Amino acid sequence: MYRYKTANIPETLDHIPKIINHMTTEFLFARMDVDQAARCNAQEYFGVKDPDYYEFEAHVFIDDGMETNRNTDRVCNRFVKQLVEVIELAAT
Repeated sequence: MYRYKTANIPETLDHIPKIINHMTTEFLFARMDVDQAARCNAQEYFGVKDPDYYEFEAHVFIDDGMETNRNTDRVCNRFVKQLVEVIELAAT
């Protein structure tokens, strides 16, 4: 079990590292999301000063995510729209 020293832990948001994941697998995304949420909750609700705390952000790249509509405009295809709906639902 780790013992955290509170003296060297950054107190401002300027010192919190940010991990940006370019999502290649759902598994990695889900594990990091759960880990970051647990660390955030421990700090917020239990006052734990976690020296390994980080912010998590995921980017999803979609190949062939656009299609041309009747007006010859480029718009998101139905798969992208479905992904956005599911992520919004999961985030609530």
